[in-house]
Amino acid sequence: MEYKRSVIVSKAASYLGAAAGSKKHHEIIDAYNAYGAKHGRPRGYTVTYSDAWCATFVSAIAIMCGYTAIIPVECGCPQMVALAKKMGIWQEQDGYFPAAGDIILYDWNDSGKGDNTGTPDHIGYVRRVSGGTMTIIEGNYNDAVKERQLKINARYIRGFICPRYTDAAAGADLCSVTVNMRALRLDMRGADVYIVQQILGINADCWYGPKTEEAVKEWQRTHKECGPVDGVIKRLTWTSLLGSLAD
Repeated sequence: MEYKRSVIVSKAASYLGAAAGSKKHHEIIDAYNAYGAKHGRPRGYTVTYSDAWCATFVSAIAIMCGYTAIIPVECGCPQMVALAKKMGIWQEQDGYFPAAGDIILYDWNDSGKGDNTGTPDHIGYVRRVSGGTMTIIEGNYNDAVKERQLKINARYIRGFICPRYTDAAAGADLCSVTVNMRALRLDMRGADVYIVQQILGINADCWYGPKTEEAVKEWQRTHKECGPVDGVIKRLTWTSLLGSLAD
């Protein structure tokens, strides 16, 4: 069977605006419970119309599309993560660059320092990614299905469920690359400095001089996801800079 990103995203988007208590909301809950009645209810629990339903929404969309072989079915966010780990589709890093159809989880108690490792308490489908910004479709977002926009590696991101779709992500070249970059600061030299200078649109001479440092600080000022405005390029600033290349 083919599992397409566009199918899951289109189905999720078709419920935008569905408010708690509405016919569309009841469809979501009923689809989840009907699947559980046939295949076994996760933890033996039947979801009610008054329950929190963000994970139920994600699961119900997978059920409606017939994608339960690649997407976990659960009504709780921590349990979704546990199932995704068993399926080998859990991405722990907050700064992962997702694609349409990936599933994002949040922890609203995130301190904003380092990778978030807390208990997830909200979830949604990534609809699109452009210029380092994600558009996400979430159930139970202020009691309705709504969209949220969030920067890559922003605060509150717990991680991602990455279903094994049979089609490539939009703009992808059928490969995944992980790059380890050293921290850069004043008076350092190298090809990685050149890359930064090219992204910033300044004179590329491979030397991290005062002009490069000031250009980095300006980038950090205008891209809050980078953290402190200190002119030092560490993980958050690297993620922001390299993420801009996907626009």
